[in-house]
Amino acid sequence: MNCRFCNGEMKFIYKIENYDIIQCKRCYTARVLNMPSEEELKNFYSGYTFQCDENVKNLLTKDIFREWFKSFNLPKDALMLDIGGGGGGFSYAFEFFKIGKSFYIDLDSKACDFARNIMGIKNILNMDIAKLDINEKYDFIYCRHVIEHLKEPYKLIEKACHLISEEGVFVLHFPNGLSLERFGYKDIMKNKVNKIAKSNNISRFQAYKLFLSKQFCHGLDTINHLWAITQKGLSYYLDKLGYKYQIKYANLDDKIYSPYFYYQSINERIRASFINLTLTKLYGGAHLIFFIRAEQSRAEQSRAEQSRAVIFEYAYRKTA
Repeated sequence: MNCRFCNGEMKFIYKIENYDIIQCKRCYTARVLNMPSEEELKNFYSGYTFQCDENVKNLLTKDIFREWFKSFNLPKDALMLDIGGGGGGFSYAFEFFKIGKSFYIDLDSKACDFARNIMGIKNILNMDIAKLDINEKYDFIYCRHVIEHLKEPYKLIEKACHLISEEGVFVLHFPNGLSLERFGYKDIMKNKVNKIAKSNNISRFQAYKLFLSKQFCHGLDTINHLWAITQKGLSYYLDKLGYKYQIKYANLDDKIYSPYFYYQSINERIRASFINLTLTKLYGGAHLIFFIRAEQSRAEQSRAEQSRAVIFEYAYRKTA
């Protein structure tokens, strides 16, 4: 089997519970091999209860978010598509700051009800993005921690890219598959090591060795997270599709990309600072963010076609 992102060769690395985990030799993106059935996923997520409260309004309407939106130089009355919007905080903030109109899309009906009834978001789409009309274009598309849950994340990525307006941006935010930041926290590290050791009948020491071989696969946690996508993998994929992009890594305590995360004590802050100066330096923070712009060829093709038309018309007049 080849990697769906870079076409590199995939290899088996270990099991997590009943699932085989394979990883690309080229870009290190990892995934569940034997994807859970729709029935298994339905049963798993039916146990989830949507949790959010109205305090998210205060959290995401701070000046730092106003400046964040402004940094994208969006056109006046911009259109936003909030993919997998959850509590709807980012859609709410987009309209609160009068950036433009937001369209919120989520498969979770409870999340949609909260966004509509508590957050006051008017444009609610309780549907699969695959069914969205690609003729509509959006100036700001935001997708936060969604693709790692999907069986075929590359399909959502490609669909969303087709929805970017000519001067728009698609902000794609997901766990950094190679990040070691979270493993600086003892309980998280211990849980991952124990799970791998037990699932593969190996010692905890052998499981710890994976920590140094790019095989810990941050973000991959069956059945909830099915992929650990890397910067290298998605870069290959977007290059192949012909999109321009910029990349940012963010730590767990980033005020923009981890707005719901906070430290409860001084000791936790000190530990986080130490982790950020050590483990985070190796492969980047826990969050990986791609800022994807319209196809390179879209504007270029338009200019090229105009140039060809001018040249053709000039040649025609000259020979007429």
